[in-house]
Amino acid sequence: YATRMAQIQASLAPLTDDPTTFQSRQEKYNNAVKEMDENIVKYEKVITDMPEFVENLKHIKTDWEKFKQSSTQLLNMRPPAGGDVAAVAAHRERAIEFYETNVMPTSISLGEDLAKIQKEAHENSLEMLKKGEEDANSSTRTMIISCVAVGLILIITSLMLIKAITN
Repeated sequence: YATRMAQIQASLAPLTDDPTTFQSRQEKYNNAVKEMDENIVKYEKVITDMPEFVENLKHIKTDWEKFKQSSTQLLNMRPPAGGDVAAVAAHRERAIEFYETNVMPTSISLGEDLAKIQKEAHENSLEMLKKGEEDANSSTRTMIISCVAVGLILIITSLMLIKAITN
């Protein structure tokens, strides 16, 4: 979510003439970047002992830094003041071209990295769920065997006591 929010705000900023709207876009962009930076730090703490995830995180961090750099450049491509239609149109064309050649490819790569890590996390969760089910089944089996064994011991002990008393 944070990456998409940052991408949207950065891509719309060069098309924004109104200073208040531009400031709002800039604030939303900064908040989204901050949220993603915090999420990366949190995720990094969780996966420290999972080498396959650590390697993927390196790709995410690299793409995220590229994305922030190009998106910040795009965000700062303010339209020229004065309302000259030709200058504004040329500026918007440059901004769109910059987005298509710099921001969009990095955004796609980042999205693929995030999708990969999400898929691996899902697969890891399924493996953990399967292991949990196997452990639960094993515990249930052990409990049943233990109960049957204790029951048999009680029956044998009772029979031995009855035999000792009746003799």
